Amino acid sequence: MELYKTEKDFNLLFKKLGVRKINTNEFLFTEKITFDPRTTPYFKDNFDEFSRLEEKYGKKLRDNNYAHCYIKKIDDSIGYGLFAAEPIVAGVLIGEYTGIIKEALVMDSADKNIAEETEYAWDYPDTIPGLPELEINAGSAGSILRFVNHSFTPNLRIEHTVIENNWKVFFV
Repeated sequence: MELYKTEKDFNLLFKKLGVRKINTNEFLFTEKITFDPRTTPYFKDNFDEFSRLEEKYGKKLRDNNYAHCYIKKIDDSIGYGLFAAEPIVAGVLIGEYTGIIKEALVMDSADKNIAEETEYAWDYPDTIPGLPELEINAGSAGSILRFVNHSFTPNLRIEHTVIENNWKVFFV
């Protein structure tokens, strides 16, 4: 069984898969540099919740902290999965989902290439004026959170907030 437990192991797996391991999102649009996400109606309407999330998880997100996890191959049809290496208390940060922020692809089950490319994509939390709908796509670059698999009975939740003028999507 393929098992990856350490940072060195993670780096070897990413290299083996031809995926760049990144700690923070890479943005394909220059508008990100000057746009303040705290000015959008979405942020303003949810200011209290986003402030609470920033207060609770901001330092760990800034420091690129991750819960103690390992990656293992499940099987050839599912691929790899991310697992807790020790019991994790509810509400603890697992880590940030990172990838390339780019124009969102529309899922079309008839187009296998689009389906594969969106397999590691999450919707970007908000819209940026003048840009199309965006996604965070970890298909070619991302963090170990790209290996979290879907479940009908999830044991974690996805959150997002603005940290240092950037949207962060993270698992708790």
